[in-house]
Amino acid sequence: PPPVSPPPPLPSDFPFCNCQKAPNAGPWRVLFLSEWPTSYFGQPGWAVKLRLVNIVGSRTQGGLDKIELHIPGLLENKSWRNSIVDLKVGSRSATPTYENQIPVIKFTRLGLQYADGAAPGGVILSFTILDRPLEDICGGACTYAAFELPGTTGPCPVNSFLPYISRDVDIAGRGGLRRALRESATGAAKA
Repeated sequence: PPPVSPPPPLPSDFPFCNCQKAPNAGPWRVLFLSEWPTSYFGQPGWAVKLRLVNIVGSRTQGGLDKIELHIPGLLENKSWRNSIVDLKVGSRSATPTYENQIPVIKFTRLGLQYADGAAPGGVILSFTILDRPLEDICGGACTYAAFELPGTTGPCPVNSFLPYISRDVDIAGRGGLRRALRESATGAAKA
């Protein structure tokens, strides 16, 4: 028999798979809420809160199985592995996973339905990063892919968020920072 051909190489761009990467391929978005210094069993860290929401008028209404966060320096900085602890999706504890060959952190088995992200306040994803803020591990803006289905196919829109709130940005065109912070605090209190 003829020799078996090797599998085709993975795409060289994030999320390093053959999924539907267009930013509007699915309804889910990640919004930065807050980050503050904290301690985790005596170790310094940064507590992070993100909001998982659906965009209004999306063509699809799929659930959310996984978020992959692109961490450009992860392969070079092995100490960053396992630096995300105390991960929660809503009130449920979860564990991030890491790949050996690609620079991503995966938040898997989220099990969210479209209605979860459409509810007021969406779903809060919270975690602690040991020793460094989110901006440092993201290398600036945080790029993510939101997978509706398990695996590496189907919709996986790639988008980004800033891991801080800028005074110079009119957040979501809603009238500025003060109003956005008030809405975030109100939504976070309800979540």
